[in-house]
Amino acid sequence: MGYARMRAVADEIAARAPDDVWATEISGSEIIVLTGRANLHELIVHRLARRLDRQLEQSTPGLIAHGGADVEDPESGIKRHPDVMVFPERVLESGEAVHPRDVTAVVEVVSKSNRRTTTRARCATTPPWASPTT
Repeated sequence: MGYARMRAVADEIAARAPDDVWATEISGSEIIVLTGRANLHELIVHRLARRLDRQLEQSTPGLIAHGGADVEDPESGIKRHPDVMVFPERVLESGEAVHPRDVTAVVEVVSKSNRRTTTRARCATTPPWASPTT
């Protein structure tokens, strides 16, 4: 199945999903359904993005740390919803997913209980995009 069809299926799943589904991701031939996040996870993401934003304002004006966008590359067949990404603020103006070429860094907050699986899965999709992952 081509990426465009995978994206259409993922969008349909998201549209029909129960309330606890907040995002879908695509990795090759897999559609990953992400369910509700824990409050502690969200707090860590929020604090990390806020801290990075303060540093970026001083060091690299125009870049932001954002925790709510999708990053997508149809050519590599990957659509992700990272916890925090660093990219130019202007890329949000299009209303489209962020393209990997615009991403400076990706940060994933992983739980202690699922650290290995999450780290392997997330890092496996980063090399084609050439973004550092923390």
